[in-house]
Amino acid sequence: MQLPTGCLAAVTRTFNGIFQTGHLENGEDHRSPQSWKYRCLPGSYWPITLLSNVAKLFERLLLRRLAPHLLLREEQFDFCSSHSTTLQLERVLNHLASELNNRHCTVGVFLDMEKAFDCVWHVGLLAKIIDTKAPPALVRVVASFLEGQSFYVSVEGVDSQPHPIRAGVPQGSCLSPRLKAAYTDDIPSLRDHLREGEEDVLLALYADDSAYFASSYHNIVAINRMQRLLDQLPEWLDK
Repeated sequence: MQLPTGCLAAVTRTFNGIFQTGHLENGEDHRSPQSWKYRCLPGSYWPITLLSNVAKLFERLLLRRLAPHLLLREEQFDFCSSHSTTLQLERVLNHLASELNNRHCTVGVFLDMEKAFDCVWHVGLLAKIIDTKAPPALVRVVASFLEGQSFYVSVEGVDSQPHPIRAGVPQGSCLSPRLKAAYTDDIPSLRDHLREGEEDVLLALYADDSAYFASSYHNIVAINRMQRLLDQLPEWLDK
């Protein structure tokens, strides 16, 4: 089903206006309870952003424009076409089986960032997008998308004053997964710190889940290599 020519022209003018002004409509946030947590705790709710249908359509257009600039590293198997959880698991299992056949010991570290989507620093994310040489018009729209968000608390029909949201990407938006992945795309590896004859640590990424695997003939060597990598994480997490 296609829109009439008049509707297409109106949508086109609206979208061009958004790019020219750098202003994108803000959605309305709703909190959806997580089934495995206590509902009496504020942290037990997902923040879901609801946008109008026109805004959702523009988001998809914006994502298509941003995608060539927000290239993901090869270890990331989410947000990528022709990739899946199964393929990432096959990659990891193949690595483990190969190292086992070579009589190597393997050490694994699994990282899960709690509330990863809520902790994205807006200024840092925009700086990373600017570094990709994305057109200024796209950067302005993304800035409006991020910085125009606010929240308030309602208890028994009484609403608090709204307060700006200074971190996080709105969940429920098709833009947010790619923006969050771009924000954490520079997660450390040993690639630039390898010693002569030393193998890199395998990194596996899927959305906000990360895993490192270090292998060697001796478990102490694998542990030490993994520790060298983990020592880089505090500085990266504090950025």
